[in-house]
Amino acid sequence: MSLKKRETVAYIRNDNRTYVTKTEKYIKFFRKCFIKVGLEIIENGIIIVIPKYNIYNKKTTQKIINQINLYIKKYDIDYLVFDENLRYLEEFFSSNNILKGKALMKELLVEILEYIFSINGQNMNLENIYIFVNKYTKNNIYIINKLITKFKTVNLITENLRYYQRLEASLYNDGILITVSNNKKKSAKNAKYIINMDFDKDTFEKYNINMNSIIINLTDELEFFKNSLKGVLVNNFELQINEDDKNFINEFYGNINKKIYLESLLYSEEQDHTKIAKSYKQCGSKVCILTGVRGMLQKCEFLV
Repeated sequence: MSLKKRETVAYIRNDNRTYVTKTEKYIKFFRKCFIKVGLEIIENGIIIVIPKYNIYNKKTTQKIINQINLYIKKYDIDYLVFDENLRYLEEFFSSNNILKGKALMKELLVEILEYIFSINGQNMNLENIYIFVNKYTKNNIYIINKLITKFKTVNLITENLRYYQRLEASLYNDGILITVSNNKKKSAKNAKYIINMDFDKDTFEKYNINMNSIIINLTDELEFFKNSLKGVLVNNFELQINEDDKNFINEFYGNINKKIYLESLLYSEEQDHTKIAKSYKQCGSKVCILTGVRGMLQKCEFLV
């Protein structure tokens, strides 16, 4: 399933490349002296080059921001990816336009789950998964269908009962059993593993859940059940990739998060699920760190 349209991603990096020709060196010198932001159009998006300026003050920063905004408007840029050394600029742009890894987290949900179960020495096929989901989208259905083959049972908790009960009936006709419920007291009170696909904080916290559970959070919310959760809330993850791809990304796109680079392919190349999985493998990618709040996963490098 491809995304509806090709969206434009801009990679904003420092101008720290080594230039060879006199023309290139002159352009770099000119940008640095006059604080001029450069732009390169590439196959899978746009690279915005920020000169290394000597005076760091509000006036200079605002000049940089204004030039980036002009490019955003002119080239209809949808998403931004910042060099690690330029992330201080993120606060000046809409958070909705900054890639955070959540889309890739959904795409690699099975790999993240496999990582969690492997480090704890448990078998996914013998466990139950509880999924909090309201939006009835093709992407959500795709993810649910992937999880059906990985777990003993899949339990959907939703306030959109009408559509998900249709899914339940359709799967039952194919010999596949899932449960669909919206019982706030009983639906997930014994859940050990929970995925929150799209419940907002207020709605999610109305449900009685097992406070010792591992929750994988696919929303932009940062925390749930702040004073009562004793388990683990996984908000994001990090990838390990092979050295060749890491060096290529650093040289061409700047010092950007490798996970965010892979996520950007979801948008900039109209990638479908199969192609993203292929890109993941080609980079030698491997889930290596989970980030979130509260608790520890046994034998897991978990950053709080």
